Amino acid sequence: MSIRLSLVALLLRFWLPLLLTCLYAWRRGGGPERVVAAMLLSAAIATIVVRSDFAIRYHTISGAVLFIDLLLFGGLVAVATKANRQWPIILASLHGVTLLGHLGKAMNPDLLRLGYAAMLSLPALPGIIVLALGTWRHRRRIARSGADASWNR
Repeated sequence: MSIRLSLVALLLRFWLPLLLTCLYAWRRGGGPERVVAAMLLSAAIATIVVRSDFAIRYHTISGAVLFIDLLLFGGLVAVATKANRQWPIILASLHGVTLLGHLGKAMNPDLLRLGYAAMLSLPALPGIIVLALGTWRHRRRIARSGADASWNR
């Protein structure tokens, strides 16, 4: 596959769903949906800024990417503990799989580049779907009862 087709595939498979879901969560979601949308988008952009050249990417652990993933995980866990929602727990768990990818590479530096890349990137799309479904369920609760408390007291 050419690099151009790879970039188009990345745009269609990750960036377009991420941007549309974040926009949906920001416009139609409550506090937790908006916070998580901002965190996911910020982490994705920060990862692009700090990631290494493609020729060496996934050969070793990028400390900057690991730091971003740790910050995102911490933020997702914080939202999961404070939000009056269940979906943030699922999203934090999915992102935990990404952290396990870093741990796997640290424990086995010979881990195949493709395996490491898959462990870091595959949980992202289900995470985007979880945010979209969480936002949709928030809208349903508002339509049904007129209100939906965002945060635990």
